[in-house]
Amino acid sequence: MSSKSLIDMLSSSGQNPKPVTPEVVPNNIPIPRQDFNASVAPPGFTPKPTSAPPDLIKSMGFGEDPGDIARQLRLSLRGGESGVLACLQENLFRTEVHYIGTYVYCLGDGCPFCAIKEPTPRYLTWVIKYITDSKGQPIQPLAGEIKTWLFGRDKYQALNSIMMSIGDIRSTDLRVSCTEEKYQRFTITHTGRSLWLSDKEFASRMIAAFEAVKRDPIDIIARYVSREAAPAYLEAQARRELNRPSDAGMVESGGRYPSTQAPSNPASSSDVLASTQTLKDLLSQVGS
Repeated sequence: MSSKSLIDMLSSSGQNPKPVTPEVVPNNIPIPRQDFNASVAPPGFTPKPTSAPPDLIKSMGFGEDPGDIARQLRLSLRGGESGVLACLQENLFRTEVHYIGTYVYCLGDGCPFCAIKEPTPRYLTWVIKYITDSKGQPIQPLAGEIKTWLFGRDKYQALNSIMMSIGDIRSTDLRVSCTEEKYQRFTITHTGRSLWLSDKEFASRMIAAFEAVKRDPIDIIARYVSREAAPAYLEAQARRELNRPSDAGMVESGGRYPSTQAPSNPASSSDVLASTQTLKDLLSQVGS
């Protein structure tokens, strides 16, 4: 849908964007008011406190912003690049999203984004990305890094086919090749063996690394925009689209399918914590 039609739809539906209270939108923190001049205050008027809450400002290092961390963790390959992955979890995290210049969560019944575009499923799983040599083979001794793999229905279908043929998706490594960099289109095959589960010392290091970097999927899969903030957000995104190439709003293959399932909430952080114990249980049963 073009930016102009998006703005027209908002106007015709009476949803003209209006300023909204920013505190309902994550990472959109209101600036504290300037000091109020009490000498000109009307009788009985009590000004709002001007001091910021103690947790409004936090100390952090460069690269520690949640957005930076999510980008660093996200699996991404260059065009023509191949890699070898290992899934850390048997199950996936799944939710419904809309792509409106970026991914935003579907809000369910009465979701304002549903008037613009139907929701589509978006999945997340945690993987080991093996460090490989110039031929694309995992180096020895094994080395790797923890990544989040975010994808749509096309990759889900490919992984589901592999799972149906071999069982537990963790029992095999996956060879992926990036055929299109901008939308991260991959070919996916399985190797028939799991290197990380055959090396207990390496597996233990990767589980420890996973425990150190794991984050709540809610902070990684998409952006939360409240119902109240949606009209202003849509207008801002539409204006950005006017300055983008015509294909910039496209989504990865499989992302345009209509949703066939009811919207589901993103998984909670407790699911991430529980997955660590599952990994330890798996490690106790497999490996040398």
